[in-house]
Amino acid sequence: MKICFSTLGCPDWSWEEILAAAKDLGYDGIELRGLGNEIYVPKAKPFLPENIQTSKRQLLDKGLEISCITSSCHLHEKDAESYIQEGMEYIDLAEQLNAPFVRVLGDSEPYPKAPVDVKQVIRMLKVLGDYAS
Repeated sequence: MKICFSTLGCPDWSWEEILAAAKDLGYDGIELRGLGNEIYVPKAKPFLPENIQTSKRQLLDKGLEISCITSSCHLHEKDAESYIQEGMEYIDLAEQLNAPFVRVLGDSEPYPKAPVDVKQVIRMLKVLGDYAS
């Protein structure tokens, strides 16, 4: 089993601090859920097109991997297209970072407070699954 931690638990750390802590504390990888003030991981500075190769090299040099990229993609929302776009951007980043998982949400709450359109959630999962494959 590989042990990882989430960047959600260290919102004030820089990318370099996250990498150093992961390596020094013996973690195998990192779950990405925002960096600093940027919760939308594809827009975080280390993962912008001009920086991603450096970030990948830093991970490799420290023997770390990205275990999961955690999105805010809510599959039940009425604005399905914007969430599909968000999911696709996270999938693209996961592919670049060799991350095996992208978390999406069936609902915006820890448990449904109102009926969830299960058919829409399934439809959106199929769209994102097809895109990922």
